[in-house]
Amino acid sequence: MNLHRALLLVAFLLGVAAMLTGALWQLDRAGRAEAPAESRQESPPSERERALMVLRDWDARRSEAYATADVTALMRLYAADSSAGANDVAMLRRYAARGLRVTGIRTQILAADVRELSATTMRLRVTDRMVGARAVSRSETVDLPRDRASTRTISFVRRHGSWVVAEVR
Repeated sequence: MNLHRALLLVAFLLGVAAMLTGALWQLDRAGRAEAPAESRQESPPSERERALMVLRDWDARRSEAYATADVTALMRLYAADSSAGANDVAMLRRYAARGLRVTGIRTQILAADVRELSATTMRLRVTDRMVGARAVSRSETVDLPRDRASTRTISFVRRHGSWVVAEVR
């Protein structure tokens, strides 16, 4: 083993040890701070947590639409006049026309900042990337390239009780 590889291995192992130590410390600290169930009160989710719940739910529904090649389900995730929706629907239709479904799409949210949140609108600045996607046909499965992280502002609006994407910039 050359010196470069040995140093990389040591750095990796030190990183893993640091993460495990931090996780164990957090678990221990949380266990000590936890109050008895009868006196513990759940605090409502923060604005950021609420926005992230919406985004994660939306991402999961989008992933399911791609996995089942369900254009109608995908269309329901966007406002009627959304150009982002038109582009996404066109992409899914191209996959479906070739007999492909896209499975395993996972969105890694690397950073998120709530710019606006009301009962009817939400605007988030998000840095994320797509991972794990595979194009699946009857005879073949091909791993799709991992997406690079990108930052965009996503505007959601509330329509008929659901959050839909109006605009992506």
